Amino acid sequence: MRLEKTEAALEAFKKFVIQQSRSNLTKSNKNVSSELYNSLGSDVKKTSNNLINVCDSIGHAVEDECKMRHYESKAPGLLNVLKKNYWHKSIGTQQKVVVIQTLMNRYEVEPWSSWGRANRVKLGAWLLDCIMETSGWFYKDMRQEGRKRVNYIMPTPEFYAIKDQVMANAELFSPLAWPMYIEPNDWSNENAGGYLLNEIMLGHDMVRRGHDTCIQGETPIAFLNRIQKVGYRVNPFVLDVAEWLDNKRRAVGKFIPTLRRVTLNHRYRYE
Repeated sequence: MRLEKTEAALEAFKKFVIQQSRSNLTKSNKNVSSELYNSLGSDVKKTSNNLINVCDSIGHAVEDECKMRHYESKAPGLLNVLKKNYWHKSIGTQQKVVVIQTLMNRYEVEPWSSWGRANRVKLGAWLLDCIMETSGWFYKDMRQEGRKRVNYIMPTPEFYAIKDQVMANAELFSPLAWPMYIEPNDWSNENAGGYLLNEIMLGHDMVRRGHDTCIQGETPIAFLNRIQKVGYRVNPFVLDVAEWLDNKRRAVGKFIPTLRRVTLNHRYRYE
């Protein structure tokens, strides 16, 4: 009961502070735009599915692709070297573009002329309309927010009907790389070994940072197939030390204790 009264008091105080802030903004003639006035609010709006943001993201992806083709036409040899030296499996798509653009500017390659947000939004809007008309998976939802009408992209019932199946199929091709209970498949120059599904998904290479077309000899392949069949064993002493460090909440090197949620007077604290 006390908690409900506290929440009600905080809500009333919140509205009072916002009302006074808007009033002072108007009286002092500092309300230069409606966006500034409307920004004085307490609700956090999720705008990831805002129509403008979605169109800009689509246009940005197309521009990044054109940017990479621009560098490929201007300096193909340099681009190939930069890909080999700086692109790795854990790097993100956006980071790839940033790395290439930064290094290309450093080597004084003809720079890319940015399209600008307005052009990206126009291009993204046209592509989004094509996707919506072809698939029928999304629609535009117009909402009244204050004095403005804002469009959001929302999924249709047809999308929800196949979403679970699509996600289930995607999970089959993105398993966690954990130790196996059974022996992994043998590697060869013709077939991918390791995890049982690796022959289908091809998510793990026999040689990291190597070329797919390189043929490995019989001796290293036999060594790999033999060593991967050796099971993991837990060292009791190391396990005791890890448990002691975890209980004492002490971090050593890469060993970082997990977060624990402790309840204190109906409040949660992580330690």
